[in-house]
Amino acid sequence: MKYVHKTIALIVGIILVISCSDSPTDPNKSTGERGEVKQVELIDEYSAENIRQFFGQIDPDSPLEFTSDVSVYRVVYYSIDTHGNSTTVSGALMVPESVDSAPLFSLQHGTVFKRTSVASQGVLMASEGFLGVAFASAEYVTILPDYLGYGVSETLHPYVHSEGNANVVVDMIQATKSWCAVNDIPLNDQLFLGGYSEGGYVTMATQKIIESEYAAELPLTAVAPAAGPFDLVGFIDRVIGELNYPEPAMASFLLTAYNDIYGWNLLDDIFQSPYAGRMADLFDGSRTGEEISNLLPESVDSLLTQQFVRDLKKGELPAVRNAFQENTLLDWTPQAPIHLYHGTNDQLVDVQNSLNAYEQLSGAGAASIQITTYEGKDHSSAAEPAFNDMAAWFESFR
Repeated sequence: MKYVHKTIALIVGIILVISCSDSPTDPNKSTGERGEVKQVELIDEYSAENIRQFFGQIDPDSPLEFTSDVSVYRVVYYSIDTHGNSTTVSGALMVPESVDSAPLFSLQHGTVFKRTSVASQGVLMASEGFLGVAFASAEYVTILPDYLGYGVSETLHPYVHSEGNANVVVDMIQATKSWCAVNDIPLNDQLFLGGYSEGGYVTMATQKIIESEYAAELPLTAVAPAAGPFDLVGFIDRVIGELNYPEPAMASFLLTAYNDIYGWNLLDDIFQSPYAGRMADLFDGSRTGEEISNLLPESVDSLLTQQFVRDLKKGELPAVRNAFQENTLLDWTPQAPIHLYHGTNDQLVDVQNSLNAYEQLSGAGAASIQITTYEGKDHSSAAEPAFNDMAAWFESFR
């Protein structure tokens, strides 16, 4: 699930001067309390003038007003892995300078494959990195959690896994609120969540877990999940049903991650030879998506075994089917306002994911739910209008 801002990142790299620290952090597991800060390190600084100049060129209609200089920090904090074990994770914290009272915005990133392609490793390393800077300049304290498997975390990323990703987002929100309190950075009582693609999925998963377990301490103001595979059962049924899914790397990532999380030990049954034996190395965080794609066939039909596809379709793999059902985000009732965004021509994450979510969450009694679709837009081209509309919607709450 791609969010393409690489061109933007290259332009920003030309017009902005970045100062990066090379100080290492310890990636080893720890027994620290969840949401406890381990280390905070300044890595980037941006002026409001440069931010205004940049967005004036690429997006003059942005609903955000860029009024503040921004300091970017790498935050290392404690969380848990998918098995409940204590671990160390990281993320980027973007702080506007000289504000009296700021909302907190957690921006969840889309699919990446390389461990260093996240904002904690440098703003321009991440597709959403400079978008986070933009929100911070508009006076939101903004965080971009890396998730498990990225930044300082060396585990396999639990790709599109609900609790595994939502927990680390919640813990970074808690870590940020604590750090801001200690460092006299005034936060108001507003908390926003947003993200695109896998980030949209993680955003909805985070809303679900916050409203279930942290509603009193982390009341949500507004939530914007965009272009995510919320109907995960429907998503995987499309992958195995059509077998012409255009991104075998993403399908492989999902199946490899779930095989690890749930202990299926089925890689040889899922993937054809020689691909089955490559999966652990392909997704170890050392390769880009392009590099992984070059080592995989062009079609899912040449990747998955016929037996696995038949068995899954016939319901003969209940553990596999149940895992996807467990991580489908259609069986709950949102309390905070939620706004879905999706392109109608999305070939990677079909718009039906958002349409199904809207229908089922509305039927479940969602307090306030909206959906915006972008006619003819695909997964990449819908990202910019989605984020602009998301920003305008957030601003309406301020």
